[in-house]
Amino acid sequence: MTRPTSKPQTLLCCCCGGYIKGRQWCNQDTGHGLGSCCIVRCARGMTAEDIHRTYGERSVHYDIEDKV
Repeated sequence: MTRPTSKPQTLLCCCCGGYIKGRQWCNQDTGHGLGSCCIVRCARGMTAEDIHRTYGERSVHYDIEDKV
């Protein structure tokens, strides 16, 4: 797993446009990432390699838990 180098930020989900917490991934438009709201829908039919190439690493770039 890649060690995060930045703090999570508010991004827009690349699928539904909702606000999400994530880290920018190089293969997404600036300010966009995959929201946990759309993981199942967007990953359907994709290999693990395709998901990583498109959205980054889970719990690093997307699907980040809110820790208070």
